[in-house]
Amino acid sequence: MTKLSLEQFENGVRLYQDESLYKFTSDAIKLAKFCKFKHTDTVLDMCAGSGVVGLYAYSINPCNKIYFNDIQTSMCELIYKNIELNNLQEICKVLCKNLNDLTLNDFDKNVDIIVCNPPYFKLNGKTNQNISKAMCRHEIATNLSQIIIKASSLIKSKGKFYLVVPSDRLCESVGYLTENKFQVKNMEIYHSNSNATICLLESVKDAKVGVKIKIKNENDYI
Repeated sequence: MTKLSLEQFENGVRLYQDESLYKFTSDAIKLAKFCKFKHTDTVLDMCAGSGVVGLYAYSINPCNKIYFNDIQTSMCELIYKNIELNNLQEICKVLCKNLNDLTLNDFDKNVDIIVCNPPYFKLNGKTNQNISKAMCRHEIATNLSQIIIKASSLIKSKGKFYLVVPSDRLCESVGYLTENKFQVKNMEIYHSNSNATICLLESVKDAKVGVKIKIKNENDYI
C-alpha cells in the first residue's frame, strides 16, 4: 500500500517519500550539495530513486535540463510526483529503463553532468526482504563497475561525474573510474569518531591527473 510522507527542506524543495519504498538518507543530501551545475548543463541523475539528488542540486545551482533514470516503475512514479510538486515539468524528464539500455539517443544533447547515489552494497550478506528497498541498496540490478562504464559512454569529454561511495569501496571505485577515462578531481571524505564513512567523488572525463581532498565531519552537511 502506498503511504506518502512529505519532506520540506530549508531551501524550499519539497519531496514525497513512500513509506513502502526505499527512503533517501543523508548520503543523497551530501551528494546534492557537492554537485555543481551551470545553467547550460544537461544533467542525468542515475539510479535516481525519488529524484532527491537531482532536484535538491538543481535548487542550489539551476541547470538547463535534468533526466532522471531508475529501473523501478514505482520509483519513477514517485519521481514524476516530485517533479510536479516542485513545478519543474518543463526541464525534467524521467527515463524508466534498465541502466544498461540507456543510450545517447535518450537525450536531446550531450550529457554534461551525471550524478549517482548508487546501490553500493555487495551481495555478500543479508538483503532487505522488500525487493524495492533491496534494489536501491544492494548490487542486484547493477553494480559500481557497470554504473561507471555506462556513465563514461554517455557523458561528453570534460563532463563531470558525481558519485558517492562508502569508504571501504573508495580504492575500487577510483580504479573503475580511471579504467573508464575519468580522473577524480575533487574528493570529500566524511568521518565519524575518526573513522571514514562515505566519500564524495567529482570526476572529469579525459582530464589530467590531480585531486583536491577535504576531510569533513559526518554532520558538516547540515
